[in-house]
Amino acid sequence: MYFFNRGIVDDVWMSVSCTNQLCYWDDGKALDYESWAALEPQFEFGKFSQAFAYVLWNTGAYSELNRPLCYAPPHPDVTFIHGDYNYYEASQECYNLGGQLAVFSNPVAVTFLKDFITYETLTGDIWIGLYGNGAYLTWQNMLESVVYTDWKPGQTVPNPVANVSIAVDKVDGTWVSKTKSTRLPHALCQHNYMPMSYSVDYQTAKQDCEMNALELAMLPTNEMFTVAKNAIVYQGMDVNNDFWIGLTSADGISFKWNDGTDLTEAAWIYGEPTSYAINQRVKLVYTKGFDWDNRAATETSLFLCQYPTANHYPISQDIVEGLTAGVSTPTGNTGQWHVGGTNSLKLNKMSTINLKYHPDIESAYAAIRKYELETTSKYILYYREAGFNQKGSVSLVDLDNLDKKKIWWDNHIPFDGIPYCLLGSEVWDCHHGPDRHVNDKKKLVAKKDEMEEEHPYTKNSKKRFLVQSTKKMDCKSQITLKAVVKFPDFKFSGYSQPLDSQVKEHIRELVFDGVRKVSEMKRHLNIFVKRELSLDMPITNRRFHPNERDIRNHMYLALTKTRFSKNDQQNLQCLVRKWEAEYTLDTFFLRLGSDGKQKEKINDDVEEVPQFLFVHQSETQKRLLNIYGQEICLLDATYKTSRYDLPLFLVCVNTNVGYSVVASFIVANENRYTIQEALIKLRDWNPMWKPKYFMCDFDLREIWALEQTFEGLMVYLCDFHREQAWHRWLREIKHDCIDEKDEIKKMLREIADADSAESYANALQQLRSSDIFKAKVSLRNWLENKWLLNCKRWSKLFRNSLFNIRVNTTNGLERQHKELKENYLTEYIDKSLSSMVTSLVTKYLPDSYERYKEYNIQSLDNYRKYSNDVPEFLRSRPRKFVDHCLARIPPAATLIPIENMEEVNHDMLVRSVESDNVYQVRLNDDLPKCSCPDWRKHHWPCKHMLAVMMNMPNKDWNTLPEYYKATPHFNIDFGLLKQTEQKH
Repeated sequence: MYFFNRGIVDDVWMSVSCTNQLCYWDDGKALDYESWAALEPQFEFGKFSQAFAYVLWNTGAYSELNRPLCYAPPHPDVTFIHGDYNYYEASQECYNLGGQLAVFSNPVAVTFLKDFITYETLTGDIWIGLYGNGAYLTWQNMLESVVYTDWKPGQTVPNPVANVSIAVDKVDGTWVSKTKSTRLPHALCQHNYMPMSYSVDYQTAKQDCEMNALELAMLPTNEMFTVAKNAIVYQGMDVNNDFWIGLTSADGISFKWNDGTDLTEAAWIYGEPTSYAINQRVKLVYTKGFDWDNRAATETSLFLCQYPTANHYPISQDIVEGLTAGVSTPTGNTGQWHVGGTNSLKLNKMSTINLKYHPDIESAYAAIRKYELETTSKYILYYREAGFNQKGSVSLVDLDNLDKKKIWWDNHIPFDGIPYCLLGSEVWDCHHGPDRHVNDKKKLVAKKDEMEEEHPYTKNSKKRFLVQSTKKMDCKSQITLKAVVKFPDFKFSGYSQPLDSQVKEHIRELVFDGVRKVSEMKRHLNIFVKRELSLDMPITNRRFHPNERDIRNHMYLALTKTRFSKNDQQNLQCLVRKWEAEYTLDTFFLRLGSDGKQKEKINDDVEEVPQFLFVHQSETQKRLLNIYGQEICLLDATYKTSRYDLPLFLVCVNTNVGYSVVASFIVANENRYTIQEALIKLRDWNPMWKPKYFMCDFDLREIWALEQTFEGLMVYLCDFHREQAWHRWLREIKHDCIDEKDEIKKMLREIADADSAESYANALQQLRSSDIFKAKVSLRNWLENKWLLNCKRWSKLFRNSLFNIRVNTTNGLERQHKELKENYLTEYIDKSLSSMVTSLVTKYLPDSYERYKEYNIQSLDNYRKYSNDVPEFLRSRPRKFVDHCLARIPPAATLIPIENMEEVNHDMLVRSVESDNVYQVRLNDDLPKCSCPDWRKHHWPCKHMLAVMMNMPNKDWNTLPEYYKATPHFNIDFGLLKQTEQKH
């Protein structure tokens, strides 16, 4: 599939070697499958060859020249953490998040790293997981010398014996050495575990992990088990979810990991495993703190995948030692012994009633006794962990074992700011709870039956018959006592607390509802904590008041769960399929990108292998294009809309209420052929669209593509970008025009503003005869070969035939770019291509059309009554047109008396009030016109035309030609109003 998708037809070397027809993978392992062609193998080395649409294995001599196929292992997800860390603290923080400092051990991973940091705001260098272990430089968990490196130029390879660790330069992503005590503001954590969010049986879980080049999680050490649990919690999957892991048993007695290694360290639920059935599989059970239980393989559950790594333990041992060596214990009392009592009423939603702390075991038991009396209930001991000390004091044994305990913040008991260790626990069942001695009772009954068989004289003895045989009602109520040792000397205000599960769930819900800004999310969370949770927590309590970094991280995790695939292009492909089913009248085209050779360049890039292309047009965009795009449209590209260097092209029209985007496309390579291909798609989707003019920047690729796509089209240049191009070229020192730039631009503007053949010829002659033009060869070549050669594209003389002459710049389109980036794309923190297109298709474009509808409706006279000063013919018309006309009639403009107007041969001669100029006005010609500059500039009614229509007998708005009055820019979109009425 890889070869076919990428059009690879050459022979490709593979990692197989053969001797006497005995073949092995290059890592020494025997072939576990093979796909040889006929009469193979014959030579020493294996290769892939295509034959009859199949890729078969062949062999070749070592001297053959074939393409190599390299395998890049899948790279775990990486996340930025921001703060102030030395190397040890950064390692521990990643550990707490369920991962480790990131590993970038091959060229593909290093390229990914450089791309990843490009779009993050960085204030300093970034820790990664490379350090000196005293013998050599190694990646965390790899325990082997580093092979591939990417040192910053001039960086001396550090001595691995020294106290050295490696960071990434914030500018170019290369490696620099630091001491482990150096404090940096950023670190990159990788998540080696991926909790999957859907339920399947065990075999499907194993296959789905492998389909993603992953494997079911194997947790051979307690530390790996802890990191996996941290990963589940950090990624927000720790609520009512069990997870399959890669531990199995054929007989229900001995268990092995999926890689064949024996189980040595375990975390079974107390009393498990109890089922000795064959083909048992193991899962992490949420209600037991993710301890283990063996279940039938046919059960369905979520599952935990892991990236294939050479990990030996989550944080290499010397890193752990370096971290703990810096922690000192205060002298005197190590901690205060506490026993916490909780009564967990495990109902449908696992609601919990918490009892308070108790200083000793006696007072805790007394509280249970009091609760039993108050509620007429009874609890019996279910199990007691070995570490639970009933004496109610901290023993020397307890203190000796503390180095093996984890310090907790708030995961098990209500948190008061004092860190603690769990020593053990007791669990008490309601006496109406589950019958936990069913098997023992069955054995007792079987033993009695056996005795009766052996002693027949007891058979006839009268037995008591119990109508109600048991008081066990499967009541879920439990009481849990937890013995903890607390460290009051280390009390803090809550800065290091993990985020509360309810807050994490609310973040996920808000992300799914469309919240993308961190500031907005923070405001929602403050309201949620106060109103929904009814908690008045200090702002320093990060459990309920996370900082912006925590919010951003959890928003990113929630966003990743909305993706169909980790591959951005594949995710976009799934989204397009979803949109095609949801927006049936919209049109989409998506071609995924692939690698391939390039043909020899001929005037422009020509790609042999199809490149990425996305084209989209909604139903409403097609409608606006057909209404407003028949004369002139605008085309412009914008950049930096995603983390990739892909230009987003927008096609825009000037509507009756402003500029609107009517089509969009994204290309991989900004050359004339790819732009033309996208334009052809739009042309074919809109067979009635035949534009006469387009406006764009002075980009020859865009101009060529437009004029090749639409027959008879003329492309004009944007006035703003024309001026900008002049300014940038003239200010460059190498062109030696800085002192004369203002004079040069003045002469060029006279050419641009010329509105008659005579003024155009005079301006052109003035430029060419100037001393500057004659003296500066580079200036002359630049003007003659680029600008004067294309005068028809930017001089107003050649735009007189253009009716919608108000469109003289693409600034309206630039504003659309700015709005998209600032108001929509900034919400997407991952800056992925699929997120950008999602925002474009589902938010920006619908919002833009809603504004178009709103502005049209607001212009109706029955929406809001017009002022009596507004003439009747201007009512219920677009606001832009109304404002244009009102600025040219009294009281905004000087009144032109009727005495200044005279009709001569069907023309009106209007004498100006401000001057003695006389202007010729013609209303009922094919194209109404006036000889004044205002008409030549806009082609909309000038003050002379309006004065004639409002004052002369038999002259009014209806005197104008029908096609002119029907111009879309002069009228409300009543077709839109009909659609709105039909929907309501």
